[in-house]
Amino acid sequence: MSAAETPVQVQAPLPQLQLMLAGGGLTVCSSMNPAHCKPGTVFAPWAKTSHRYEISHQSLARLIQQAAIRDLEASTRQELLLRLSSQAPTVLSQKALLELIDGLTESLEDKAYYALLDTLEQRQRTESGELVREQVQLDAGRDSHGSDIFRDFVSQSAKNSGQKTPRIAVVTASARDPFEAAEFYVQTLSQAGADVIWLPIDGAWQQATQARRCDILNLLGSQHNGYFDRMRVYPKLTEQQTVLCQEPGSLYSELEAIDGLFLSGGDQTLTLAAWLNADGTPSQALSILRSRFNAGNLVVGGTSAGTAVMASRAMITGGTSMGAIRYGISSQAPVSERCESQACQHKFPPETLTFRSAGGLGLYPFGIVDTHFSERQRQLRLVLLQDASRSGLALGVDENTALWLSNDGHYGEITGAAGVWFSEPQGKAGAIWQHRIHYLPAQSKLHLTEQKLIEVDVPVWTSGKCPNSATNSTGWLISPKYELNTDKHTTCDSRGYYRSLLLNTSG
Repeated sequence: MSAAETPVQVQAPLPQLQLMLAGGGLTVCSSMNPAHCKPGTVFAPWAKTSHRYEISHQSLARLIQQAAIRDLEASTRQELLLRLSSQAPTVLSQKALLELIDGLTESLEDKAYYALLDTLEQRQRTESGELVREQVQLDAGRDSHGSDIFRDFVSQSAKNSGQKTPRIAVVTASARDPFEAAEFYVQTLSQAGADVIWLPIDGAWQQATQARRCDILNLLGSQHNGYFDRMRVYPKLTEQQTVLCQEPGSLYSELEAIDGLFLSGGDQTLTLAAWLNADGTPSQALSILRSRFNAGNLVVGGTSAGTAVMASRAMITGGTSMGAIRYGISSQAPVSERCESQACQHKFPPETLTFRSAGGLGLYPFGIVDTHFSERQRQLRLVLLQDASRSGLALGVDENTALWLSNDGHYGEITGAAGVWFSEPQGKAGAIWQHRIHYLPAQSKLHLTEQKLIEVDVPVWTSGKCPNSATNSTGWLISPKYELNTDKHTTCDSRGYYRSLLLNTSG
């Protein structure tokens, strides 16, 4: 056969990337996070740099009108008001405010605790009367990985839609206070090159819209999300939410028109509530989201809780690896997030691993997704829930890192500062659950199935010593509940990454 007759090998195009799973901790320079900024970064006079809390006769009068405060035990309420009024009038940082009421916070349930913070929060203004707000400077970051992840999201949304300036919607329902988080994400994605809108949906909005009771949005916000007095602090944003509640059809029109949708970090239980009906069934908004995503017409991304909520089959809602070992796994609602950092009332240990058995949004089709992964030693909490829920390929994404996937989940690429961890379920032998695990660095390209990785391309791989559970060279939590082994398929990289390690766990 002559050269002219030699068949031409045509490589099939790679699938379009549509799902971005970021592991949280995205380093972006802002006035509220100056540690992420280059030295010498200067912010505008209107830039918000901290939360401030005003103690005055007026703010205390507002506080006592909150039902969550009135419902406190009389002695607790009196002591709280006595301490606060002893400092009036003054403006305090959050640290100073909590020091002032030290010893009382443990007796405050979430509603009272957040009613206190929200009601005393100062509506800050500049000397000229302009409202202050967080200022983002995307190009001024010390570390470019976080800003690059946002830029990648905008770029992929543009590529998928064919639009030079893609229209991207942001949903901040993951945050306890979704109004506070809106400015950061709108500015960040705008500076990354998108035309950005904020969609003010959350669990309260979903409840009010279904009940056709937009007049009680504020009450539902306190009951379902735990925010209070937001109309005073964020009047324009709360007005947007009310208008959208009165005209929900405009939300559905926006979801049909946008090129990208980004979900913020926070609490994935709150994220999910924004997309479900009161009975737990998919809302009309979620049906539109899934339909456009599955058809290849929408790029979806999230960070932290906005990534965890993409899970199918089971969705992690709280807890730690140590908590899973000590207290087991529970499908009940998680303990308050603030119990992880300070004393508070709770029904069971806050470290207990909790999950939602019905999963999350289900855009990652194979199983469980976890975030802040290596940084918080979450390997065991992920595989123990994988075992308990009989889920398929589970994955954990490090901070400042993202895993991009095609909409069917079968092709992926890793970007960012660190790596992504994968656990392939290998079945059970007696009381031992078996897994084959991989920890892959940025720039890796991979093909996935429901149960395993079938092809991996890692551009740089320098042979190194494999992790050993006996010496804790993994950096994981030390526990007799697991052991690591190698076989002929195992390879390890000098930077700490590995392929095809064998992980055995016991319940």
